[in-house]
Amino acid sequence: MINDIPQLGSSVSVWWSEDDRFYNGVVQGPKSPKEGEGKFVVKYDDEEEEDIVDFNEEVWRYRKDEYVFKGSEEEWTEEENVCIMKGVLAGDSNELIGLRIGRTKLAVKRRRYTRALKDFMAEREEVEKSVALSVYEIVLREAADELIEEQAWTYMRSHNSMISRIKNAEEKKRKEKERKEKEAEAEEYDSNGNLIRLCGINGCTFKCSSIDQWTKHKFHSHPGHMSKKEKMKQTLLIEEESGRVYKKVFDAHGKPTKKKGRPPTAKKDVEKEQTISPNIKIGQEDVFQVDEILERRAKKGRYHTTDAGYEYKVKWVGGEITWEPKENINKGLLKSFTLNYDKIMEKRKAKGSSNSRAIERQKIEIRMRKEEKERARRELKEAREARARRLDSKDRTNPGNLSQRKRFGECGVLR
Repeated sequence: MINDIPQLGSSVSVWWSEDDRFYNGVVQGPKSPKEGEGKFVVKYDDEEEEDIVDFNEEVWRYRKDEYVFKGSEEEWTEEENVCIMKGVLAGDSNELIGLRIGRTKLAVKRRRYTRALKDFMAEREEVEKSVALSVYEIVLREAADELIEEQAWTYMRSHNSMISRIKNAEEKKRKEKERKEKEAEAEEYDSNGNLIRLCGINGCTFKCSSIDQWTKHKFHSHPGHMSKKEKMKQTLLIEEESGRVYKKVFDAHGKPTKKKGRPPTAKKDVEKEQTISPNIKIGQEDVFQVDEILERRAKKGRYHTTDAGYEYKVKWVGGEITWEPKENINKGLLKSFTLNYDKIMEKRKAKGSSNSRAIERQKIEIRMRKEEKERARRELKEAREARARRLDSKDRTNPGNLSQRKRFGECGVLR
């Protein structure tokens, strides 16, 4: 091994162990005198530069020389088909170019560092079409493209799933935080010191206060089995906006338990508000200015047909139409409507009876037509039989048929 330092301006080939090949370049001086003596800059044919402190630590050779200077014990290969390969046409060029593609253009390991994926994608667009690639570099580029595409899709899928999971978790935390803030703002306590909270039952919101703590209720899992299970329940005192107060039992999930039968209703005295028409004028003789009674119907839950079980559809003087009880209607107007209503019902009944008579008449006409057809069919049959008898009697008196009738023992009488 001969240690040597190339002169400035000489063309050399430097060995790259990661790529397993030589790269050609020109030795130049240091970038600045401050960097010290003995530090060289190698400018490669692809316009890239590299700082080399000591050529004794590199494997290199002059470009036109076959002797290789090995300044270190770094492993390398001398096969020419690895470091020097035939060029391939690229772009619109018609000549073979033996240049290598730039180190920053491929996503492969260069000496002691690795190019990032994003840097490779950005710098690949800057490659000129006139640069020819060797077979080795073409295969390497295709492999890098496949690897990049696979890594990109894997990264996108994992990134999207991760982002969706993060968003769902953040949304869940936000809703939980809002719910707790609302509950904290709406905290109230009753006279006994129990916490009042909002409860939703059948789409309505009530104020509830806990009467007793969570208790264990034993129940049979099946009527035919003797084994028992324990279930957590809580009884709450519910106060509606209308003032109704009652107890409600909730299960461990906060849902109201179903109870057989009709739920008890609180008894309270509430005066029924009488809806007065705007046409009413206090002080007049006729307080209810009813123009006409249109219809009547049975009250809800009343199945008898007495006058007290009906309510009437009335038309007021101003044109408003409402359903009113008997007490809100003038007696004379009510009496006239009742008489007219009875006449209407009688007309309906008469119409129904006339319809039944018409149906009976139609049935009679159909039956008469059938009898007439049967009679005509019978008369036609009798006429045919009479004609056949007449023809038969004529044949008996015909001399021409006498010889034929002798065979059957029949003989006509000649006159």
